[in-house]
Amino acid sequence: MFHAKLPRHVAAGVLVLTLTLGASLLGRTSALAQGKPDIAWMVGGHSGGVSSVALSPDGQTLATASFDTSVKLFNLTSGLLMHTLTGHSVAALSVAFSPDGTRVATGGYEGNVIVWDTATGLPVAVLSGHTDGVFGLDYSHDGTMIASASADGTVKTWNAANGSLIRTLVGHTDWVYAVAFSPDDTVLASASGDATIRLWRVSDGASLGTLAGHTGFVLSLAFSPSGDTLASSSTDNSTRLWRMSDGAEIGTFTGQTLYVYDVAFSPDGTRLASGAGDGTIVIRTVADGAVERTIPLPVGVLSLAYAADGGTIFAGSTEGSSMDSS
Repeated sequence: MFHAKLPRHVAAGVLVLTLTLGASLLGRTSALAQGKPDIAWMVGGHSGGVSSVALSPDGQTLATASFDTSVKLFNLTSGLLMHTLTGHSVAALSVAFSPDGTRVATGGYEGNVIVWDTATGLPVAVLSGHTDGVFGLDYSHDGTMIASASADGTVKTWNAANGSLIRTLVGHTDWVYAVAFSPDDTVLASASGDATIRLWRVSDGASLGTLAGHTGFVLSLAFSPSGDTLASSSTDNSTRLWRMSDGAEIGTFTGQTLYVYDVAFSPDGTRLASGAGDGTIVIRTVADGAVERTIPLPVGVLSLAYAADGGTIFAGSTEGSSMDSS
């Protein structure tokens, strides 16, 4: 069953939230002076939870993957829907842009990775090899590789140019939910339901170590822009920071409930946002872990992405109820 290892509330209806923390977006006036974010509901919303969100490198396009099986591309200047990408069955689980923004990769519950042309909305390749859902995707920063994380317990790396399989990384003992390339593309991190994070050398797939500390499924990963720190979140309701030089856990943050689904560093690396099923987004300063602000929402948060200016957070939510931003 699809929901066998996911909490019950992720199946609800959804729209995509735009939380403007500073400058205006989509013609909305910032409410920062009132101590709360602007909230704009994106048009062309999904009919199922938004499991993954990603911004194009130029900041002009938002991609959203949903349990309704579709992936949508929104123009952020107009807020209008550009393309609806259909090709996955049961659910679309993950999405990632290529560094040049010309391609977007999506992962589905059926186990395929589909690569799409962002200009036309047409598929250009299907990467087949996983035997279960693809929950996590990432492009290498040089654009040559795609990494995929699957419920079949494996991580795969693919040649982004021709779609061929480079290697399969085996070591986790449960579903793999997330993957992330380090900024210099030398390390690939993977997060699993076995409560661990594994580090792999990209050049040859060798294991570089295991980070242990979470007591539940590890659902998301994010490298700091410098690559010095790795952030993770879990069903144990914690967000953790790891020092990459020696693998030490250097921060454990609690307070959110109903699973912390996603984490995202601000572009300058000074802040960390975490979104949870309890309907909160918490923004912390990385240097000391202090909570800078907590944004309460009437819906659970499944996915997060920062805009390039650091003043806007895009959140994929579990439900599609109306919201008063005044």
